[in-house]
Amino acid sequence: MSLLETCLVRGCGIETPSVCEGKQALASEHGRVVEAARGWRFAKSINLDQALRRRFPNDSRWDYGVELKAPNRSPRIDWIEVHPASSSEVETMIQKKKWLISLLERAGSCPLPASTNLHWLATGGVHIDAQRRRRLQAAGLRMPEKTLRLPISRDKA
Repeated sequence: MSLLETCLVRGCGIETPSVCEGKQALASEHGRVVEAARGWRFAKSINLDQALRRRFPNDSRWDYGVELKAPNRSPRIDWIEVHPASSSEVETMIQKKKWLISLLERAGSCPLPASTNLHWLATGGVHIDAQRRRRLQAAGLRMPEKTLRLPISRDKA
């Protein structure tokens, strides 16, 4: 069983069919702008929002989880939220991060997300003022990006 499956199927009680091969769980328009860095590949993915919609209908759910693998490296899970990137959405993203951490803490078998593997994929332009940029950084979230190459090269993964 993959790291993503162990975390979400065993830990969170998500049904196994929710976990897909590669990055197939990502909507096609999202999958086109998310790619693996050189030497890495997408092993598994899940549309977390869809898988947990019935159980948490009123919660601000995180969108996707993807498991990446590379030779001679431990697998890693990156978490992707696709969301408009404006100053007014910063607090929403912070709440979504808190929801994801709470879910994974309850599971007990999942590595907790950090700023190195939480990603805000922007829909449209990125319009965040300096005050909200500082708020985002203080909350352990990166600025949104229009495309992702995972893992981010600044990471020490």
